[in-house]
Parts: sequence; structure tokens; C-alpha cells
Amino acid sequence: MPQAAAISTDAGSATGHMALLAREFQVPMILNTGKASQILQPGQEVTVDANYNNVYAGIITELLEQRPAKRNDLADSPVFRSLKEVLRKVVPLNLINPQSETFTPENCLTIHDLVRFAHEYSMREMFKLTESEIQGGGEVMDLDSGLPFKVRILD
Repeated sequence: MPQAAAISTDAGSATGHMALLAREFQVPMILNTGKASQILQPGQEVTVDANYNNVYAGIITELLEQRPAKRNDLADSPVFRSLKEVLRKVVPLNLINPQSETFTPENCLTIHDLVRFAHEYSMREMFKLTESEIQGGGEVMDLDSGLPFKVRILD
């Protein structure tokens, strides 16, 4: 979020997690356009005016000059400095490729790494169970739910 200049989404709600983060980081955001991802192209330069829900082609310097500078009144507080130090041990993700030789418990340097490692191995074990049950002759059925994703049920 701190690297984003602005955000425009096809769907979303002003009460959603992403909108909350955008407000916290003072990133302009236009939600629920229905077509932003179809119209905007990767690498395309645009100017987002979240006050009036407009996206303009190119850089409109007059609109960007009106933006107030990002400011965080708590940035130099003792609590914020402590949290910054804690986050350095929590947030970074070093274990990215589960097929890598370095994807080991010894290379878990942060809490994020530990969670990623545990999740990967939990998923592997879960799907091993599923594979053995399928080989045992269980029946798999597609659930007709009207949801925008596929759900399969294993008996």
C-alpha cells in the first residue's frame, strides 16, 4: 500500500479491508467501477481523482499539486518506533518458492516465514489425504451452487 499512488477496482466496498487500508495510508481509491481492469492497461499512466471518482489518461499535474502531503502525526512517537522494529521481525517474507532448497524451517527468519512454511506443509498433507481417499474409490461430485467458483465434494 505505501508504494501505491492510487487504486481503482472493479469491485469493492467502502467498508472493505482494502478501502480501510487505503484511507489509513492516504492512498486515493475508486471502488466498484465494474470495468477498471478491462479499460486500464498495465504500465498505463493515469491520474486518479478520488474526490470526484474520475480517472484521467496521462499525468494531470494540476490535480496532483492539489493533493495534500502525506502526513503521519505518530511517526516519531515511541510506540510507532517500537512497532516498526517489531514489524521487521514479523512482516518480511523470505520463503517464496516452496520448491526451493532454501524452503526449510532453518530459513524462517520472520513470523511471516513461519506461517508460510506451516501453511505450505499443512496443504501438502491435506491433499495427500485427499489423494489417498480418491484412490480408495470415493465419488467426487461438482456442487451446483451458482457461486463464481468450482466446489467439489468428496464422498
